[in-house]
Amino acid sequence: LHSLGLARGAQRRDVLNENILLFKSLAKKAGIQLMNSASAIQPVVVGDAHKALAMSDKLKSLGMWVNAIRSPTVPKGTDRLRITLSAAHSSQDIVALVDALQIAMQSGLDGESNV
Repeated sequence: LHSLGLARGAQRRDVLNENILLFKSLAKKAGIQLMNSASAIQPVVVGDAHKALAMSDKLKSLGMWVNAIRSPTVPKGTDRLRITLSAAHSSQDIVALVDALQIAMQSGLDGESNV
């Protein structure tokens, strides 16, 4: 039973790594700049606390739970969105996330602060 548990854990790690690669690839194609990270946490620097909060709110209204991380947790001017991927996400979930990020980023560029 222990061996089966280890095998399942390895499968989940493989799925997580595939999800990370898929997200990074789709984000790059969409023009979304990510910080350098090989982990399940993929930060998107927004640079402004109010914009990061507005984008987080917009994403939540679109059904995506993405937290805004702001100063003083991160250095001032590097406020960001914190995307956390898991093995439970499907490829369709990741495609929807990138689509929602594009919408939220456009909302941020337009100066919208409401969702």
